[in-house]
Amino acid sequence: SCNLTGSGVKCTMESLDPSWLNGDFLVKLLQSAEDANKEVEVIKYRCQRAVPPGANYLSQLYRVSVEYKTDNVKTVSLIIKTPLESGFVREVMEKIGCYKHEIKMYNEILPKMYGLHSCRFTAKQFFCPLENSLVLEDLRESGYKMADRLQQLDFAHCHHFLESLARLHALSVVTQERYPELLEAFKKHPLLSKDVSEEINRANEEQTIDIMKKLADVLEGLDGCERYAGMIRKMSDTWWEKMIKITTPGDGLLVLNHADTWTNNIMFKYDDSGRVVDAKLIDFQVWHLNSFALDIILFWWTSANETVREHHQSELFECYRRTFNTTLSELQCSKCLSKEEFALEIKSKAAYAIQVVQTMLGIAMADPHVSDFATPQSHDSLTHSLTKNFKSKYYIKVLPKIVVQT
Repeated sequence: SCNLTGSGVKCTMESLDPSWLNGDFLVKLLQSAEDANKEVEVIKYRCQRAVPPGANYLSQLYRVSVEYKTDNVKTVSLIIKTPLESGFVREVMEKIGCYKHEIKMYNEILPKMYGLHSCRFTAKQFFCPLENSLVLEDLRESGYKMADRLQQLDFAHCHHFLESLARLHALSVVTQERYPELLEAFKKHPLLSKDVSEEINRANEEQTIDIMKKLADVLEGLDGCERYAGMIRKMSDTWWEKMIKITTPGDGLLVLNHADTWTNNIMFKYDDSGRVVDAKLIDFQVWHLNSFALDIILFWWTSANETVREHHQSELFECYRRTFNTTLSELQCSKCLSKEEFALEIKSKAAYAIQVVQTMLGIAMADPHVSDFATPQSHDSLTHSLTKNFKSKYYIKVLPKIVVQT
């Protein structure tokens, strides 16, 4: 832990000591959350890694526990999210503006949304003195936990997540109506778009072809999956263009897409009996306006367990649609999503599941004992980081059933 002695900080950390973290930093952010007339004095703090290596790939996450004094002594636990210190992944993230993108979500978009409705589906934000970084409440202190990505999620977890997602999507529809200029500039996928530099676009296309061919190799070695291998190999050369087409927003209903809806970006709250009672979303680095179907498809094929996918799809999709419409109605919005419209949209985006299986499913099923994802230094090594997940025993275990179900 760190003890503040006078103006200096005495650190005896067994874990982490980032250079920017000191008493002054903590006073600034805590003062913003306190009464301006009450002076904040930090007594001590402790900094640890917020998630295990490999659980977060695009940022650094710290858990900082602070004991401080105003008119009485208080304790608070904070999550501080900063960019990666260096490397290829950080360069790509900066080029496509992901760090600033997330800050805009917390600073500008969410306050407008939360002004419309009492529901809350994200962590509370604090003032952050550090550039391109965020300070958020530690949801763990309120009883929220991250589920086991390798176990995937049962019916109750999926139900609560899809309710929270539906509320986010519905609030974004009304936000577009009330503040049309606020979201107008965000009608493109930050990662699956031709609007990025020609160099990144070309590298993405080559990477996609390579990954698909390697996925086909894996499928050829699995009993009952041989014919799917041929299908994947056949479509690999034109797949990037198809993905651009599927993920380019159309003229229909657009919602704020989280675009990274898998287990590690969801926190669940439980009651005393261990029953899940709420779900909140974290990590808004690639949000944009798009079809609601993309968020649902990504979640479904990375995070719902086999039993849920096999037996509860219609029930859970209807839960999403009903919550979406109810939230719109509560906000006196005349729009609504019919069963037919919902089904058609899911069907029109169905091929996105293949993209999910070859990228995000691999990340969701990555072997936790293999070194951290956030180390690639080029597009080639990024491809290797993704395709090495095809060898994970957890990926191999879920792949055959998922391929059949998609």
